[in-house]
Amino acid sequence: METKIIAVSQSKGGSGKTTTSINITGALIEKGYKAVLVDLDINKPDATRWAKKSDSIDFVRNIDVHNMFDEILELKNEYDFIIFDCPPNYIE
Repeated sequence: METKIIAVSQSKGGSGKTTTSINITGALIEKGYKAVLVDLDINKPDATRWAKKSDSIDFVRNIDVHNMFDEILELKNEYDFIIFDCPPNYIE
């Protein structure tokens, strides 16, 4: 099976992107898939903070955005699904 990538994005902050990302990842894992959530919000990494507070959550990764493509290629070799929790895009 080729790795599938799902990006959860929205230009507005506080719209439920992190909650949606965590629930999608958890549901895929419950179905037996190997899934990982990648927290791309470097300014407010809520998924990473949420995972650190839970002893049972080990499917969240925070990757270095400067080395992002190499790290994603490594994840593609390990997982069926990669879910991106994207940062908001504030347009001023």
